[in-house]
Amino acid sequence: MADPNAGLALELVRRDWAWAGISPDTIFNVNVFGGILLTDTRGIAWVVSPHEVDAYAITDLPGQITNFVNDPQFMSDWFAKDIAHRLHAALGPLSMGQCYAKLIPEALGGRDDVSNYRIESLDVFSARMGTLAEAVTTAHGQCDVAVDIAQDGTPVFEVLDPDHPPG
Repeated sequence: MADPNAGLALELVRRDWAWAGISPDTIFNVNVFGGILLTDTRGIAWVVSPHEVDAYAITDLPGQITNFVNDPQFMSDWFAKDIAHRLHAALGPLSMGQCYAKLIPEALGGRDDVSNYRIESLDVFSARMGTLAEAVTTAHGQCDVAVDIAQDGTPVFEVLDPDHPPG
């Protein structure tokens, strides 16, 4: 059965995550956290993980995606049902095109608990986190990130260049 968010996810990978070297072909799954499991045009399996501020190939060989999809441990980690159930109970169900968006990623000091999530559109979440991931990657991790929370509750990230501090 095709993932109902596959078409949107394909466009988001092209728009927000192409900088990572992904030329997306087939979306296998979009999880409730906005994570996207896909293959590229070479058949290489990728994970786009906005809540981890990351995108990475999970294999170097074409055609290996079925090994991951059929691996119960991988899929258990992918769906993270324990926290997904708690988020559903606390925040409510998701509509098409929505995800449980982590406000502040753990890499920036955020906690992996219900208080650090909200329901958000996949489109907005992917754009924000893809932009942040690209900026941090471009700086080779040699930067600080300032986090502010806007009045509407949206996190605002500013990547600070250590060679050019704000002033």
